[in-house]
Amino acid sequence: MRAITLLKQTEVSVRDIFSRAQVPGSPDAFLSDGFRSLESERLHQLSAHATTVLASLANSQDGRPPIRGDDWGMLLYCLISSRTLREAIVRCSRFYGMLDERWGRLSLHVHAATAEIRVESLRVRRNVVAFVVDSTGIAVLHGMFSWLIGHTIPLSMILLDYDEGMRPNFDFLLLPYPLTLGTGAAALRFPAEYLDYPVVRTLEDYEQRVGQSFLFDLHEDYAGASVADQARRLMYAALREHRALPMLEELSEQLNSTIPTLRRNLARAGTSYNHIKDSCRRELALDLLRRSTLSVKEISMRLGFCDSDAFRRAFREWMNMSPLKYRKTGGMR
Repeated sequence: MRAITLLKQTEVSVRDIFSRAQVPGSPDAFLSDGFRSLESERLHQLSAHATTVLASLANSQDGRPPIRGDDWGMLLYCLISSRTLREAIVRCSRFYGMLDERWGRLSLHVHAATAEIRVESLRVRRNVVAFVVDSTGIAVLHGMFSWLIGHTIPLSMILLDYDEGMRPNFDFLLLPYPLTLGTGAAALRFPAEYLDYPVVRTLEDYEQRVGQSFLFDLHEDYAGASVADQARRLMYAALREHRALPMLEELSEQLNSTIPTLRRNLARAGTSYNHIKDSCRRELALDLLRRSTLSVKEISMRLGFCDSDAFRRAFREWMNMSPLKYRKTGGMR
C-alpha cells in the first residue's frame, strides 16, 4: 500500500498504526507481500488508520486543520437517516462545508442520465502524499454510498485532478472502472437512476460496517463482486495478457451463467457486454498510447479490432481526437 510506504518516509510511527489496526508482523513484511494474506477486515482497518494519518500530514503541509479519525464515523451516522442516495449526497456536501475545508468541497451534478459526485480537494501542494490521500478518499466515498443503498454503484468513470505522471503512485493497476487523470476535476460518474435508490442501512448496520471501495475489493476473490465487475475484470485481464476478448458465450461460462441470465444481470447494473468490452478497450488503449511505443496498427490488433481504421474511428468516439494526437498531447485538448 502506497500510504504505508509514504508514512515510512516520515517521522510517523508506522508500527503504532499497525498496532491500532491489530495487524501482526512488521511493516516491511507487509509491504513485501504480507498484505495478500491479510484478511479483508484487517486490511480495511489498516488502510483507514494509515490514510487518516497521511491525510493529516497533507493538511499540515497545506496549513489546514488536521483530519480527525472520528469524522468519517460521524458522517456515516448522519447519512443513515437519509431517505435516498440523492439526499445522502446532498447531506454529505453540507457536512464537508461544516469541516472548515479539511476535506475540501463536495457537490452533486446531474446531466441527463449521468450523475457525478465532484470533489474539490483544495490542495495547495499537489504532491504524491496529496494524490494518495485524494485517490483513496474518493474510493472510500464510492464504498460509503454503495454501502448506504446496499448496491455497488457502477461507475462509468473515475476522474482525478492530477496529471498523468501520478498514475504510477496509484495502488493498483487493474480497476473495475475506467480511471482518467488530468481532467481538471475529481469525480465519480454513474447512472443517475441510482440517486433514487433508498438508503437501507440502520444504526445496527453502522456498528458492523466493513469498509468498501473500488480499491480494497481488488484484494479479495472477485467471486463476491457484482456480475458486472466480474465481467469487466475478466475481459480486461484477457486484454492485458494478450489474449482475445472472451465472446459472450465464453464469458457466461466463465461466470457460471447462461447467456440470457448474464444479459439480464448486466442490464440491471446499467451496462451490457458491448459496453464493458468498449470500456476495457478504451482503458487499455489510453494506457498503451501513454506508456508504450506500439504503433496504432499494433495497438488495434492488441485490442481485437479488425483493422487500424476501425480502431481510429472508435478512438475518436471515445476521446474526440485521433490516437496519434492523444499520444502527442497526453490527452490535452
